Amino acid sequence: MLLIFIIEYYPKQNFNKKEWLNKNKRYEYSDDIIDSKMLMNKSKSEVRKILGDESNLDTSDTWYYDLGFRPELLNIDPYSLEIDFENGKVVEVEQHTTN
Repeated sequence: MLLIFIIEYYPKQNFNKKEWLNKNKRYEYSDDIIDSKMLMNKSKSEVRKILGDESNLDTSDTWYYDLGFRPELLNIDPYSLEIDFENGKVVEVEQHTTN
């Protein structure tokens, strides 16, 4: 059991824009983005200023940001941060595998 914990452990960090934009272990920041609700009610341009441009289209109401591979036993799928917009404002932020 301890071995599984060690394999799947990763530190959860407070959001750091510089590290996020370097695309280095983004999964460490995703919980803070979600839990702090820092994107809620933000416009698409505000989200782009915070998280950067990931080739998301302004015409789309769902944006994705690559989080990379979280350290997990038998993990073969990368994670992504999904941001849903209604009327141009963020209404939901969640993370999941890209499969």
